[in-house]
Amino acid sequence: MLGYVPADLNGKLSVLFHYGHASIFECRVMQVAPENDPWKQLRVAIYVKDAR
Repeated sequence: MLGYVPADLNGKLSVLFHYGHASIFECRVMQVAPENDPWKQLRVAIYVKDAR
């Protein structure tokens, strides 16, 4: 676990997690900025996994 997705950005994601669909997502670190405040050092992307 890296942290959290801010409440103003997690509407649909939160609902899908609540109903047990967390395993279909993948989180990837896209950028690291160690000079920023700790809670702003990572930029991540959340993808839906390809089930094919």
